[in-house]
Amino acid sequence: MHAIQDKWLKVWTDLDPFKAVDDGSRERRYLLDMFPYPSGDLPWDMRNSRWRT
Repeated sequence: MHAIQDKWLKVWTDLDPFKAVDDGSRERRYLLDMFPYPSGDLPWDMRNSRWRT
C-alpha cells in the first residue's frame, strides 16, 4: 500500500495540479458560498434552503 501512495504522491507533487497561476493574463474572480450549518437562531427552512441572488 505504501508503494502505491509513494508513487502517486510523487506524481501529484510533480504535476502540482492545484497551484493557482496568477500571471495577470486573466481577471481575478472569487466564489462566495454559504454552506448549511446547524444553528439555533435560524428556522429550519432558512438553514437548508438554496438561496438565489
